[in-house]
Order: sequence, then C-alpha cells, then structure tokens
Amino acid sequence: MKNTKILLLFFLLLRPLPIAAQDNCYEFLYTKGNIAFADGRYAEALKKWEGAQTCPDKPLKNDVDDRIRQAQARIEALAAANAQEQTNASDAKPEKDTTGASKKEQDRLRQQKAAEEERRRQAEAERQRQAEEAARRQQAEDAAKKQKIGGNLGKPGTGPSISVSGQGLAARKVVKRPSAPKVDTKANGRVAVQVCVDSKGNVISADYTLKGSTTTNQQLIGEALHQARQFQFATSDVEKQCGSIFFDFREK
Repeated sequence: MKNTKILLLFFLLLRPLPIAAQDNCYEFLYTKGNIAFADGRYAEALKKWEGAQTCPDKPLKNDVDDRIRQAQARIEALAAANAQEQTNASDAKPEKDTTGASKKEQDRLRQQKAAEEERRRQAEAERQRQAEEAARRQQAEDAAKKQKIGGNLGKPGTGPSISVSGQGLAARKVVKRPSAPKVDTKANGRVAVQVCVDSKGNVISADYTLKGSTTTNQQLIGEALHQARQFQFATSDVEKQCGSIFFDFREK
C-alpha cells in the first residue's frame, strides 16, 4: 500500500503543468500569435493572443489587446472580401445573360416594328391605288356622260344626234363640234364612225364601221364621216387615242 502511494505521487510530479501555470506562458503564446499573424493565419493568432491575456505572468505594460484588435480586424476584412467576391461571382453571369437576352429582345422588337411599318405602308399604297383607280373610272364615266350630245346640232330635225364612246377618248373634252347641215333625205338610222385622235386633238382618221351602225345609206354615211373629221378634242399626253362617234339620223 505504501509503495502504491509513492508511485502515484511520482506520476503526479512527472505530469506537465498547464501553459498558464508555466513561467513563460505569456511570452510563449504571444510569440506563437505573432508567427501565426505574419503567416496570415489570423484566427489562430487571435486564439493565441486571447490565451496570452489569461497568463499570470502577463506584464503590466503590453500590447496584446492591440494585437487582438488587429487580428479581429483582419478576420472581419477577409470575411467581407470573401462575401463580396461570392456576391460578384453569383451576379456576374446572370447579368451577362440578362444583357444578352435584352439585346436579342430589342432586336426582335425592332424587326417586328419594321415589318409592321412595311405592312402598313403597302396597305396604304394599295388603298391609295384603289382610290385613284376608282376616281379615274368615275371621271371617265362623268366625262362620257358630258360628251353625249343629245338632240340636233343644227335646227330641230335638221341634223343627227351625236355621242362619243371609247376608253380614253370619251374622257377627252370636245373643244370644237361641227355644224350640222341639213340632210336632204328621209332616211333614218345610226352611223358608227371609228375615229383616231392625235395628241393635239385632231381627228387623223375616220372610218365607217358596220358594227354599231343600223344603216348603209351612203348619204348618211358620207355626212357622218364629214362631220366626224371636223371634231376637235382637247390635247393629251397620249400620242394616239381611238374611239367611236355615233350619229343618229331621224326623219324631220
């Protein structure tokens, strides 16, 4: 029993004392902290310096508190830098993708707008063309109505009634009409004369046509041809226009 107590005491004496109980506790931990701080291991340096604060041999005048603040500042700065780097890394790619998508969308919208404007332009041009065509048809119809010369050109019962037809020619104004001499015949009927007019409005040809005529009386045909050649139409940009003049002879 006595031997056992001696051995136990011996082992207790051999056990190393804690650092805090050692005479060089402060110097040991303070130096370790400096080495870790110089290597950039700020968390380890902070731990060493905080341990040095608890050492019983800590000198009255020391800068361990300043060292601790330095380590904490470096740790906080590193944490902030890491956080900013992660934020930048996470935001960089979506921003690039968003920018690319935005540019594609803008290009698509520009193309769509250009296509819509082109459709509107074509539709407006077609409406204008149709309106002009309708106006030309109406003008031609109105002119044709005005060119129909009803009644006798001379005294009542002494000459034929005359009408002008033909696309283009009917729309040209008659500026000179022939006088209607008396026809010494009791024959009746319509004489159709095919005429062509130059750009100055002169009748350059006049021919009797059976189509549209109801008589072959030579006296009526001769008078119709004579009167047709005396017509004068308004000038035109068209070099040559042809149409028909109808002479309706009625007995007095």
